[in-house]
Amino acid sequence: MLFVIIFQLLSGVLSQMEFPSTQSAVQSQETHRIYGIVIDSQSAEVLAGVKVVLDDDQKITYTNFDGEFELEVYPGLHKISVTYLSYESVEFNQSIPAHTKSIVISLTER
Repeated sequence: MLFVIIFQLLSGVLSQMEFPSTQSAVQSQETHRIYGIVIDSQSAEVLAGVKVVLDDDQKITYTNFDGEFELEVYPGLHKISVTYLSYESVEFNQSIPAHTKSIVISLTER
């Protein structure tokens, strides 16, 4: 009985409260593309077929023939992991602002 009374009181209070619109929160979380290129740290040659992973397998892509990749992301802090056969794997956190950003990633041969 006490639960019902508390629930009714809260329902009345909540129905009179104003909540911020979720529309503005959704708009601020629109995705955008980041572009990148992966190169060899010694020769600066582009590396094709490199695996680029965003946020622990939430998004995965591979570099093209020119070593380029692109990912659709939300603004904020992201963990990026990069792996390629016979190269040291790289993992880092990258803050991605709400506009297009380009990144260059260099890998070191083992």
